[in-house]
Amino acid sequence: MKNSALDMDKNFPDQETADMQANTVSAPNAEQQAAALGAELIKRDGRVMLCFAGLAEAGAHTVPYDLVPTTGVLAKAGKWRNMAPAAQVQLVAERAAPAIRKALHEQVLRFATSLIERAEEAGLDPAVFLQALAQREVAVPVEQVFERIHQR
Repeated sequence: MKNSALDMDKNFPDQETADMQANTVSAPNAEQQAAALGAELIKRDGRVMLCFAGLAEAGAHTVPYDLVPTTGVLAKAGKWRNMAPAAQVQLVAERAAPAIRKALHEQVLRFATSLIERAEEAGLDPAVFLQALAQREVAVPVEQVFERIHQR
């Protein structure tokens, strides 16, 4: 049976179609970009934000954390949905940069060290307070989490 020219076109897409398919497959989406940078993209409370998890070694204490950095709130949900996928990926890349992750880790380390010292001076168990750093019940920037812990 002979293949017509039309059948050949179906089996071998033109270069433009192949390029479009290749770009679609290889371009990361915002979630993949976040994961590649060690962050998680979360959608909560009508906002889209980045969250980093890690461990801070503060003296004899290992302090787990799962926090939104200062610049981690990316957009309100409606604005995020209307943003072009490439713009989402770019924003994630900017806000999940290694320097931001490092700054968050250093903030947690300073906060944990200070809190441990104050808790031990008062005869309290610092773990009771520090466990809030790893609980992502409410996704708010790190400074607000620190403030809530200070208020306890």
